[in-house]
Amino acid sequence: TTADPSFTSSGWFTAGVGSFNELFGSLYGTTGLSEKVAVDWSLYYRDSDSYHDDVNTGKPTAPIHQKVARAKVLFLPSDSSKLVLTLEYSDLNDPGGLTEVTRDPIAQFYHDVFGVPIVTTLESDKTSLNYQPRSNPVTSTASLKGVFQIGDVTLKSLTQYRDQEADIRADLDGTSILYWNAEYEELEKTFTQEFNFSGSGERLNWTAGVYYLDDTGSLTNNAWQDFFNSGTRTQWLYSEAEVSTESVGVYADGALRFGDRFWLTLGGRYTSEEKRLKSQGLLPPFTAYDDATRWEEFTPRAVLRFAPTEGSSLYASFAQGFMSGNYTYTTVGPQEAVDPERITQYELGYKATGSGWSFDTAAYFSDYKDLQVFLFDDACVCFHLDNAPKAETYGWEGQLWKRLAPDFSLNLSLAYTHARYKEYVGIGLTGGPYIAPNYGLATAPTDFSGRQMVRTPEWTGSVGFSYNPEVSFGRINLSGNYYYTSEIPLSPGGELVQDAYGLASLRLGWTSSSGSYSVSLIAQNLFDETYLVFSGGGFLGNNHIYGPPASYGLRFEFRY
Repeated sequence: TTADPSFTSSGWFTAGVGSFNELFGSLYGTTGLSEKVAVDWSLYYRDSDSYHDDVNTGKPTAPIHQKVARAKVLFLPSDSSKLVLTLEYSDLNDPGGLTEVTRDPIAQFYHDVFGVPIVTTLESDKTSLNYQPRSNPVTSTASLKGVFQIGDVTLKSLTQYRDQEADIRADLDGTSILYWNAEYEELEKTFTQEFNFSGSGERLNWTAGVYYLDDTGSLTNNAWQDFFNSGTRTQWLYSEAEVSTESVGVYADGALRFGDRFWLTLGGRYTSEEKRLKSQGLLPPFTAYDDATRWEEFTPRAVLRFAPTEGSSLYASFAQGFMSGNYTYTTVGPQEAVDPERITQYELGYKATGSGWSFDTAAYFSDYKDLQVFLFDDACVCFHLDNAPKAETYGWEGQLWKRLAPDFSLNLSLAYTHARYKEYVGIGLTGGPYIAPNYGLATAPTDFSGRQMVRTPEWTGSVGFSYNPEVSFGRINLSGNYYYTSEIPLSPGGELVQDAYGLASLRLGWTSSSGSYSVSLIAQNLFDETYLVFSGGGFLGNNHIYGPPASYGLRFEFRY
């Protein structure tokens, strides 16, 4: 969500350069055209080689090219109403999530047994692919927001239409042999409409509304291979899948004040959602398959808040959540929809603010039923959704901000999370190869009950500072942050993990006395930490994707 256009003319311009031949810039402006009409516009551009080079070509593996344009028109028909039309276009190619390196690749078998040439690498900033990856969604969006004051009631109407086409290409085996190249074409059209009514009084604030969604998404999947480096690639897999969704939700929420220090909030949402699958493929004879399922759910919430002082509050909350079942684009042919994911959460918290400080802390417990898990299954040679029947998380988090001097402040955060599958039999690594002695990783049904949930470290924390002294020629802006995470499991059984690590960032800037000009030097991953953002195992091997190394940038901004 961005601000509405303003009748006062203003704007800004930013431009910068960074590591890996990065260039970026953005432009924003707003003005009034009449007493009732105002407009704004914005442009964004980014171009970067990114941080991987391919050892076969010596060129960037996954260059980034991004363009975004947006325009808004604000119209005030009367003193009690307004309309805002937004048009947006984006063209975003960032295939960084497809820059994998592979340990024990299945493709190595064809080199060792048949002598097919192969090049591999395990360096964190290199790849050895036979195909340049691409992940390029092109999206057009139009939305209309209407706000109408009807007596003491505010009515908001939110309408949006979104059309997206995505071109995705990936070398899934991560070697120079053309073992599995995938080409996906994803199309999605989405329409949403929401009507929201709200009102406030001396002791009661309330909101109620209805939400409608109509979405149709499709994925065409072509897979190619040339195991023996003949120079001719062969299509060995084709599939089409379309999932359509129609959803209606009705909700209401009210906060009632008792006396001067107590508030009780009660609310709920009813959702009815139907999903329909049409699919064809995976292999000859490319059998067509249709299925449809509807789910209905009511999810309540309640919050009791007590304010012992003007600047502090204690609260206790109960809430239930619901995510409907679903079909999987990448699983084709006959399939049953996964069950809806349901969560029941309890939370206790405390918040306080004072002169030059703020503090908040919370403890929570979350009980999941039929947690939806996305995994790769060798049995169908595909990614698909699965359900973990029971899972739970509980933990604690806290944040402190303190001004230690007029121009210097410190912020601290710490969180503990205990996340476990309580009941789940899924697909896990056996510890052995797919083909002896070391080609690919074998998988089998595995009981993960009691194991730590994927990508949920037990401890995370950060410490940061901000120093902004005023000087004769403007203001200096110096800030830094250090983020720490404990070990992160990257597979449900914990066979693949990312060890504990920390990331430091630093920013040094100057702002003119008028506030019109600023220049900043930015450093990310200051100590050049090597860390994984993804690790997956299966018959293709153990695929790794590494996070960005140390990088630096220079940013200029002008405001008027």
